Amino acid sequence: MTRSLPNPAQYPEMGEAGSPGYPLSGYSPRMYRSILVAAASAAVAGTAVAAPAVAAPDRIPPWPSVRAALPASFIRPATTDTDTYLARLRKRLDRRVGASALGHDVAVRVVDLSSAEPVYDHRGNVPMVPASTMKTATALAVLNARGADHRMITRAVLDPGHDTISIVGGGDPLLSSTEVEELARDTADALAGTDDENTKFDIAYDDSLFERPAQPRGWYDSYMGQYSADPTALTRYGSFSADSAQDTGKYFRRSLRHHDVRTSPGVTRDPSSAGGTELARSEGHTVAEALWPMLRNSDNTIAEIMIRHVAAARGLPTTSNGAADAVKAELGRLGVPTQRMTAADGSGLSRVDKVTAETLVSITRAAMDPDKPDLATGFRTASFPVAGRTGTLEDRFNDGGTRCAQGRVMAKTGTLSDVLALSGVASSTDGRLRAFAIVVNNKPSWASLTAARIQVDRIATAVAGCH
Repeated sequence: MTRSLPNPAQYPEMGEAGSPGYPLSGYSPRMYRSILVAAASAAVAGTAVAAPAVAAPDRIPPWPSVRAALPASFIRPATTDTDTYLARLRKRLDRRVGASALGHDVAVRVVDLSSAEPVYDHRGNVPMVPASTMKTATALAVLNARGADHRMITRAVLDPGHDTISIVGGGDPLLSSTEVEELARDTADALAGTDDENTKFDIAYDDSLFERPAQPRGWYDSYMGQYSADPTALTRYGSFSADSAQDTGKYFRRSLRHHDVRTSPGVTRDPSSAGGTELARSEGHTVAEALWPMLRNSDNTIAEIMIRHVAAARGLPTTSNGAADAVKAELGRLGVPTQRMTAADGSGLSRVDKVTAETLVSITRAAMDPDKPDLATGFRTASFPVAGRTGTLEDRFNDGGTRCAQGRVMAKTGTLSDVLALSGVASSTDGRLRAFAIVVNNKPSWASLTAARIQVDRIATAVAGCH
């Protein structure tokens, strides 16, 4: 299905490549898997924060071994001393947070990743609409709750008492049409030569791993289907059907018929079929593989499915509200401050979402725990976009004032019509790594997204220390 991109000034998230639910870059789920394996080899002036002096101490300890959580190629040698870097950083940020194209509702926080010392803070504890930087919370939560290698398996099962074959969803957001076809082929092979070979089967689908989806708080009616598919446990990658589970069930039935399995017309929903006899399975994809397009291309559907995995892993309600609450609770387990956080979804489409820059930086810091290497999967495999190189940052950091930061910033972007955000890591010119978060709300209407983005990129460039 080919989808064109509307004007980003009119629609949320459309300023980010691939953001209307699924990436438009042409990568298949198999290609994502191959790439992932390869990758694994109010005041305008800001407040300069003297090393340890900042509001409340963070519960996340320093990680002196933080370099192990990032690609070796991302870390650059020092070209200046830290005192010089910090003096330049504070001077530049004091000036750049006041750029007129950003307006007055700007939050910036910068923390040294190895020492956990905050080095700059401008309104860092003010709750802001985070847009797609909300996906950093989703990624950390699902990596902690499920693990990077958790595999989301789709099965075909037989209920011989009712002559019914069901496709049972495992919450795999990357389940492709090809994989559904292969599951149907393997099902036909399993029936060949048995007493059931010539049976005429009813076909059902089972998406009961998650509750049936409801629209999250703060979403417009147009969001579901335009910016995200409905996040069921049985979703065919790239389908924007009004009922993705039913759509997948119908596709499975057509594929079975193609392989000469006799079927009755239509498909039915059967949430109790999972206990049948397994005929075939699609081993599907891992959480790490799903995070690749979710972070790189800002895929909303994957994010909404991932938060349901968090809830399912913890035995919590997998409703829209329950899953969003589960993410917040999971962050709290990791020491991330969530007192000022409001979570309504996993993608950041909702304007009910509120996150402070402090919380965004803490999410990055929590991911660097050397005792939990899974948590840094998004950074270690470069699933996060890299400035001027990949994903939603591929076409950014390309003007004279920001080009020096290409390859030095790895961060998740966020864009709504009047919201811009960037949260991640910078490899600074003093040889140290720093977590940062930049959030802009209420961008002036006269300023274009492009102009405002350049100013956000200039702030990140200052964190890199090169201009």
